[in-house]
Amino acid sequence: QDRHAVQEQLFKAQEELQAEQSLRSDLQDCLRRLETALEDSRSNYAAATQEQATQLKRVMDQELGTFEEQSESLRRQTSTLREEIDQERSRANLEERKALEAVEEAARVQQALERMQAEL
Repeated sequence: QDRHAVQEQLFKAQEELQAEQSLRSDLQDCLRRLETALEDSRSNYAAATQEQATQLKRVMDQELGTFEEQSESLRRQTSTLREEIDQERSRANLEERKALEAVEEAARVQQALERMQAEL
């Protein structure tokens, strides 16, 4: 049962790691979209009138602000997931050590019983 619990905790840690990787991928996608938007914006800016350039800058600032908010949110989520994964690993390691100690103790008790039976 203890091994099953340890395996279940390790499975949870793997799921959390996959979620962290997914968040990382989302952040990279956001960066690519921002780079594309910036490249498009630069091309449009060169051809735009001053008024259009001002409007475009406003939009870029808004997009950048949104991106920065999303990036910060993803960083916080990633950090939280890392902490949870570390805690889960620690718990799983502790449970595994406890399980191993229980097995060792059971083996010692079994040996003591066998010695006692042999003496009788």
